[in-house]
Amino acid sequence: MKYIYALLLVAALWGCNKPPQFEPDPTLTLAVYPNPGKNRIWIYVKNDTLSEFSLQILGPDGKIVFEWYVPEGNPMNGFDIDPTQSGTGAYHAVLHKNGSVYTKKFMAL
Repeated sequence: MKYIYALLLVAALWGCNKPPQFEPDPTLTLAVYPNPGKNRIWIYVKNDTLSEFSLQILGPDGKIVFEWYVPEGNPMNGFDIDPTQSGTGAYHAVLHKNGSVYTKKFMAL
């Protein structure tokens, strides 16, 4: 009986050493350009399946400075922002889609 417990313990520990497997979402891409940008920054969301998503832009202070919601079936995928109103620094684009969160960091000069 103690050999069975030892075998189970070894099997459990052996399984913990394997790295997790992740499959990227091939139908979704988040691109920000130019990076770094000055007066106008464009954000592109590749959404081939026309799924609903929301996009938030967090300013250098961590507060939401821009926010968009795109319903399912809407082909809208390009957004532009003027970061001069929120100041220079590091921004984050946060995309929420199907319970997943995608982020992209970019700089405004």
